[in-house]
Amino acid sequence: MRYSELTEDLKRSDIKKYMKIAHKIKKDCQPYLNATTTPLSLYRGMSQSDAFGIRSIRLDDRNTQAMPEDKHIQLNDYFTAAFGEPFRNSMFCLGDREAAGEFGSLNLVFPIGDFSFCWAPKVDDLNNFRYRNAMPKQQAEFQKWVGTLGYTTKNLDAGIESGNEIMVRCEKYYAVNVDRYDGLQIKPTEIKEILAGVL
Repeated sequence: MRYSELTEDLKRSDIKKYMKIAHKIKKDCQPYLNATTTPLSLYRGMSQSDAFGIRSIRLDDRNTQAMPEDKHIQLNDYFTAAFGEPFRNSMFCLGDREAAGEFGSLNLVFPIGDFSFCWAPKVDDLNNFRYRNAMPKQQAEFQKWVGTLGYTTKNLDAGIESGNEIMVRCEKYYAVNVDRYDGLQIKPTEIKEILAGVL
């Protein structure tokens, strides 16, 4: 067998693998796929570099290194009162591919089953935003301040298009790495093309 034929066989093998992944996403992620017209645009930078995996989201209270604990609690109080869920206990995603890649290996993410989301047109990243804009120290004033940021649980497409931070709550999600070349005969751009053909 010539090298070119071997390479083509390997490429077909990768294509079949990602076709199976795409069909799995289509089967298990219908609520997400129905909520957006751009399902291949929700990104997350991750420390794991697996080509594909199922990840769990920690939805209970957790310590956060980026946000002071008192503000983390107050934010969750606000989100719970406004939307019924503590959205700071979420998976943090971005519609901005380059910005997401700064946090680690770039992955497309697909929430499995029922999910919820929250984002704000004014807030690219809440932790960075608080450094650029003084946050009130008193809780009552802080709650009012958060209320001026425009957080919403509607229009996922607009959230993705904004490139801003999107907080996603679900139990598990699929992560498809689009940085990986190792061991693959297809490029990340081709991975997206394969997924798009099924989704």
